[in-house]
Amino acid sequence: MVNDRESVFSALEIESLMRSRPDCVLLIDAGGVLFNNVIEDSAFIDTVAAEFDVDADALGNLYKDGDARFETNEVCARDFLESCLITLGVDRLDDQALQTIDRIFVASVVPDKEIFSALRRLRLIGRNLVLANNEGEHWERLKHRAFGHLDLFDTVASSWKLRACKPGREYFRRLQRVLYPTPKERWWLVDDNVDNVAAARADGIAASRYLRNDVA
Repeated sequence: MVNDRESVFSALEIESLMRSRPDCVLLIDAGGVLFNNVIEDSAFIDTVAAEFDVDADALGNLYKDGDARFETNEVCARDFLESCLITLGVDRLDDQALQTIDRIFVASVVPDKEIFSALRRLRLIGRNLVLANNEGEHWERLKHRAFGHLDLFDTVASSWKLRACKPGREYFRRLQRVLYPTPKERWWLVDDNVDNVAAARADGIAASRYLRNDVA
C-alpha cells in the first residue's frame, strides 16, 4: 500500500498519498501525532505533583506502571492517577480536586494543527479514517471536548474500546475484526512510536512514522 515503508511522513505527505489511494484506510495515532504525548512531552505530571505537594518522579513512575490498566479501560485513568496520589500520602480527592486535574490535563494538550487540517480535508472527500490510539477513555473524552478530534474519524479504535494496546498483536487482531471486511493489506498506520510501527509491519500492515513539526 505504502511504497516507502521506512519514511517519516509529514501531514501534507499523508494527505497527498491518501488523495491518490481512495481505497486506503488510514489508521492515525493520537498522542505524538494529533496531539503531543502529554505524559512524556508536557509538564502535566510535574504540575499535578506540585498541586498536591508530592514528588513528581515518584508520581510519574507510579502512573506509568499502570498505563496498560487504564489504557484498556480496566480502571479510569483519572481514578488511577488519584490512587497514585493517595499512595504518596494525599487524602482522597473531592470533586473540585478532580476537576483541577482535568483542567491541568487539558491545558497540557497541544494539538497538531497541520494534521488536523489534513484530516478534515480528507474527511470531506470521503477517505476512511480510523483513530488507532493508546489512551484512557477519560483523557480521550476530555481531549474531544476541547478539540473535537473524535468527529474526524469513521471508526474510533482506541485501546480503551478494543481493550488491547499497541504494539501487542492482540490489538491488531481485534482491529481486524472491527474493520472487517476491509483487508489489512489496505490499511496504513501512521504513528510516532517506532515499536508500534514495527509491530504493524510485522503483522503485514503498512506503517510509517510521523514527526510533529514542534518536536522536529
